[in-house]
Amino acid sequence: MSSGYKHSWLNIDGVKTHYIEAGKGDPFILIHGGGAGSSGEANYGDIIGLLGENFHALAPDVIGFGYTVPRGPQDYPGHAQGDFLIRFIEVLNEGPVYLAGNSHGGFLSQWVAHNRPDLVSRLIIINSLNGTHPLPSRRYIYAPGGHQSTKPDPESIRQKLINFYSHKDLVTDERVKRSYEITLQNYEYAEKRGRVNSSTIEDANRNLSYKGRHISEWGSELKMPVLLTWSEPGSKIEWGLRHFFKVPGCEMHLFPWSGHHVQTDQSDRWVQVVTNWLLNEPARHPEEPRKLMNRRWRDSWLDVGDIKAHYIEAGQGDTIVLAHGGGPGFGTPWAATVNHLSEYFHVVAPDIVGAGFTAPRGPEDYPGHAQGDFLIKFIVALDVGPVYLAGQSHGGFLSQWVAHKRPDLVRRLIISNSLNGTHPIPPLPEGQKYIYAPGGHQWSVPSKESIKERLSPHFEPSEITEEVINRYYENLKKTISYNDMRGKTVNYSVESANVNLSYKGKHISEWGSELKIPVMLLWSEPGSKIEWGLRHFFKVPNCEMHLFPWSGHGLHRDQVERWVQIVTDWLNNKTARPPN
Repeated sequence: MSSGYKHSWLNIDGVKTHYIEAGKGDPFILIHGGGAGSSGEANYGDIIGLLGENFHALAPDVIGFGYTVPRGPQDYPGHAQGDFLIRFIEVLNEGPVYLAGNSHGGFLSQWVAHNRPDLVSRLIIINSLNGTHPLPSRRYIYAPGGHQSTKPDPESIRQKLINFYSHKDLVTDERVKRSYEITLQNYEYAEKRGRVNSSTIEDANRNLSYKGRHISEWGSELKMPVLLTWSEPGSKIEWGLRHFFKVPGCEMHLFPWSGHHVQTDQSDRWVQVVTNWLLNEPARHPEEPRKLMNRRWRDSWLDVGDIKAHYIEAGQGDTIVLAHGGGPGFGTPWAATVNHLSEYFHVVAPDIVGAGFTAPRGPEDYPGHAQGDFLIKFIVALDVGPVYLAGQSHGGFLSQWVAHKRPDLVRRLIISNSLNGTHPIPPLPEGQKYIYAPGGHQWSVPSKESIKERLSPHFEPSEITEEVINRYYENLKKTISYNDMRGKTVNYSVESANVNLSYKGKHISEWGSELKIPVMLLWSEPGSKIEWGLRHFFKVPNCEMHLFPWSGHGLHRDQVERWVQIVTDWLNNKTARPPN
């Protein structure tokens, strides 16, 4: 367990309340879970010193836990614990706070947020099962096969911690000793509380209710920004997703290789993700105007074999290459992203052969593997060493093609809202909308007025001249004609589409477990099929996933600032720690 914090006490209506704290700045209160061995130190001792670098971080022992001695049965119910936390924040008197809750603390933190929203500026819910879903079975209640326990001894505590953490090096003699002391001290009271609060499923859900319904049913009423941090295999991700879809403006970050205390198993990475979210603006509401930067990118050209490849670029530093989707458009869909990313990296967004201003040679450039090989040759011709590589939509397939075939060229991989890169195209009738056919991906030449609208987010108004509009219009006529033939050749049926998206005889997503580099998945609601992205998250080792609200398929445009924040934070820091 970490140092870097001090033990403190606060008198809450006559209750001597223990908490640990570190740092200065905006107050950040962290609420522990509901087990007999839970406490502020047990749940957050490994990270509170790290959080203290940016915040005044405090982790109290809720009444009846840790070193905060309960008064009696009146402190059993969940609502009593929640009201106690409200009083803790009031007595602390540091204004509205950032509030985080792990496990049962997810219920308690929401209790505070619903009852006293004036006390909470932002809310973080960490692997909270009972705070995001009504309890469905006996394994979650105080009963045999559930949360009933026997009187602890040091060896049983050690074994419990070994089973609890993904990283076994966390199970030190010191952690076992402290956990045993706290569990033994609170065991009898916790047993009585469990028998009263949750001997049946009905009792347990009643104890987790707010205004007559399970607290998760009120998720849509939360008015402050909310971040869910979940892990695999530490919690039920589908329960967290249920809450993600309920809570307006909610973001969600998924970590690999973590038990129920993701904040401990992935202490450095968890602190990075949370700090990034707290110190920046959250996801943009659709009614808020997009904050566009002045144009920074420039047009460039590169000889890739016998192909003259067009790309846009900006910035200095490590190179990140952005691969666009599968339409006949041009690299400007990445333009706003290039502008923002160029503050931190040398950003390159090529027009894949047959798209934008990179003219194709002919039918030999139709297949997905030909486009992927073009991207490999493009990166080699850039001659900047291994790059960070990001792919949007069909670019997710192309970027994985590069990563599988030439892993020496890719340092880290980002896949953004890529349907065809993370799941085979499904059979008809669902698959109809993903192939080149009526009701699917057929294209027609846009009007000049629509081209002007498409260019407006990426150019200064003075730059969108008739000459520029005509240039894009004439080019789109050529690329749409080419891509029409390409679609009819390689994407005319579900079967042909999946062959076109294959690598070594299988759909490229089936090779996800073979990716040896760190991977970040960026997905949005309602812009993509989150369940397809999740399928890939479970396949790919060393994979994280971040979910955004209020975003279409072009997530990198709809949430450009937040997208860039997430990517930059991930690229500039260590990735999730593998288990040992």
